[in-house]
Amino acid sequence: MARRRKKRSADQPTPKEIQRRRKSRQENRKLLFAGGAVIAVIILVLGFGLYRENFAAPREPVAVVNGQAITTQDYQQLVSYQRFNLVTRLGNQIDQQTMLNFLQNQLPQTTLDGMIEQVLIEQKAAEEDITVTDEEVQAEIERQFGFTGEAQEPETSAGETVTDTTSAGSVTREEFNTAFNNFMETLKTQADISETGYRQILRDELLRDKVREAAAQGVTSTAAQAHARHVLVETEEEAQEVRQRLLDGEDFAAVAEETSTDTASAAEGGDLGWFGKGDMVPEFEEVAFSLPPGETSEPVKSQFGFHIIEVIERDENRQLTPSQLEQARQDRFNTWLQEQRAAADIERSWTPDIVPTLPGAISGQQQPQQPPVPMPTHTAAP
Repeated sequence: MARRRKKRSADQPTPKEIQRRRKSRQENRKLLFAGGAVIAVIILVLGFGLYRENFAAPREPVAVVNGQAITTQDYQQLVSYQRFNLVTRLGNQIDQQTMLNFLQNQLPQTTLDGMIEQVLIEQKAAEEDITVTDEEVQAEIERQFGFTGEAQEPETSAGETVTDTTSAGSVTREEFNTAFNNFMETLKTQADISETGYRQILRDELLRDKVREAAAQGVTSTAAQAHARHVLVETEEEAQEVRQRLLDGEDFAAVAEETSTDTASAAEGGDLGWFGKGDMVPEFEEVAFSLPPGETSEPVKSQFGFHIIEVIERDENRQLTPSQLEQARQDRFNTWLQEQRAAADIERSWTPDIVPTLPGAISGQQQPQQPPVPMPTHTAAP
């Protein structure tokens, strides 16, 4: 007998439908795979962008000094701090447009120059084993806020009156803590500087001072100085006329007051007081340190005009005043820095796009909130 064919159910798919469905599933899988691949690429690109913006870029160097990198992050932080520091200190003393131009066009470069110097200072400090401790940083913070330490109760015997030994202007520990916390909140809000960042800025300042002292060790408290007076005029002919009047016996002070174009010294009879080498222009200095005291010079030409000079006295070992000694020490340190820069291997990769945007309070020429205490002052000024 012939076998009876099974009747196909109405909802049972035909072989063609099965094949079509299988093909559709395969195409869907391909689309899903392709879509997943695109999404993965997008995520990778976005992730790389976020990684670069938040992790890689801040760590890229703006300069490398003898192999030591200055990172973009550190540079941007210091630029923000220097801006805030300058505007807070000088905002009411300088024309606002001048300040704004300086903050935008000059401060970014002067900050980088200062950071390069700081690396040279750190490298010198490492060689000389010069360090700054956490305790020194804390002491400097307390000094800035006027905190001199906890007041101690004086010992008294019966009947004695207790006298307050707290120095004038000092603050209590509680007052110090309050002022410092308020100050750090101001810095964080207006300059995005954390307490760690601020302490590092202070540490750099203190290290700079220590290296400066080390570099200035050879500066003595005495130096060759001359005490002279002069008459300054515009032409050589005028200078010859002045010289002849002096040789004829006229009073130097009277002639200087009458004819000198250096009005500041003319009011003092031409007297310039005591000065050391390097204080005057080279042409003037050469005569002042070679002309015998009491003699009147021939006309001496300088960038200011023509001088007639009389050396009153000269001392090869005159004691420097405190301000002169301080200037001599600073000059020695500046010379040392110049020598270090000249000998250093410095690679700059700074570009304008890494400079942080000016905050609205500054770009809008509004004064930021005044911090309650002094801030470090090693800052270039416009």
